[in-house]
Amino acid sequence: MDGLSWTIFGISFAAAAIAVWEVWSRNEKRDAVWKAAWVSTVFNLIVAALAFISGFRTAQANAESALAIAAATAAGEGAKKDAALAQVGLSKAILEIEERRQENLKLEMKLEQERQARLVLQQAIAPRGIEQDKSAQFLRAFAGTRVTLVSLSDPEPRMTAEQIKVLLEAAGWVVVEGQPRERVEFDGIVVYGVIDTGDAETAGQLGAIGKALASQLVRNSKVAAMYKRESAKPPQAESELQIVVGDIPEQKALIRKLQDNMRQRR
Repeated sequence: MDGLSWTIFGISFAAAAIAVWEVWSRNEKRDAVWKAAWVSTVFNLIVAALAFISGFRTAQANAESALAIAAATAAGEGAKKDAALAQVGLSKAILEIEERRQENLKLEMKLEQERQARLVLQQAIAPRGIEQDKSAQFLRAFAGTRVTLVSLSDPEPRMTAEQIKVLLEAAGWVVVEGQPRERVEFDGIVVYGVIDTGDAETAGQLGAIGKALASQLVRNSKVAAMYKRESAKPPQAESELQIVVGDIPEQKALIRKLQDNMRQRR
């Protein structure tokens, strides 16, 4: 029992004792004393029962409160554990995302390298393009010049030679086509000029025209071209100026190098 119950019990006991004393002091019959004692006893039992019930409820309430506190504490611990597990899971997820990002960056770099290699390869194997308008306008100053045009028998040199023919004819030159060759001395485009013409002035003029043609091809068409002097007319040439179209310089070596690099990246 708690303090309140004991207080109630004490008050009831004192009240019973006072009632007995009053009966005794009046010299009343002894039965009255016993009746008073019986009443007091019953009253005390009732009070004790009430005190017990009150104490039981208090103890029950305390127990329920303790259980609630324990449950709340356990829930708090569980929440902390769940939060810790969630933090670990979040850290793992962040790490996985970063690893995937790094892998994607490596893949993007590899793809970009391969793209650049393909662009270089495409440029290396792309056919040459001969600019027409500006070059024809410049070369019209030498209209009437006779030139022999020959090329390798491969498709790309023949297409380039055809473009040069269109350019020169638009500028008023006389173009004589020679037989395609299986081999040539140099790669690129070579303009040969004969210096032994028997006339120094004519040889000088041919040299100037040949250099002008080579420089226009380099400047406007961005192709490899050069002028080369010959002491005598080249074989099968029908004029003192001859244009020989070979392969794109170092094209085959560049293609092999790029193909090897691409194979190594795979």
